[in-house]
Amino acid sequence: NELGYSMAELKKILKRFILYSECGSGKLNAGTGKTYYKIMEKPLKQKIAGILSKSEFRDYIEPGSIMTNSAIVYFDVKEGVDMVFFSGIFNRYLTESISAIGKPLYAFYSIYKHGRSLIMPEGFTKKNAAEDFASNFGLDPLKVARIGDQGQKFGLDEDMLEKSGFTVHWDN
Repeated sequence: NELGYSMAELKKILKRFILYSECGSGKLNAGTGKTYYKIMEKPLKQKIAGILSKSEFRDYIEPGSIMTNSAIVYFDVKEGVDMVFFSGIFNRYLTESISAIGKPLYAFYSIYKHGRSLIMPEGFTKKNAAEDFASNFGLDPLKVARIGDQGQKFGLDEDMLEKSGFTVHWDN
């Protein structure tokens, strides 16, 4: 290869190369090919869809915008809705509904597509992915640099960037 490493050396390097996806719910060890996922079960997704269709939220959510993957429920909030305000109300509702839902949930929003919100069970966060990364390498989690551009209230990077050692948050 162009780098001058033997195949055995490359495999050893790749075993320490870990990719995280879906806000920390997916992880791939590039060297071993082993994947790790936190899955959101179908009954939980159905409960979330039921919450999103409640009358108190229907006026805020774009019709037909609810989507899911293995770990996250996505939906779009209508143009003109204050995302911090909506996320605050929605997260308060999720917190009050833990007994009915059966699991703590949290809603985030993205600054890249106005109104795109994500609902994930507690622990599906970039902060947890960064802490997992640190533990895989025997590092103090507070000594791992964390860089993000969505550290605003209810933003995708908020928990990763707050009180987490060295962090960099930039504004677009």
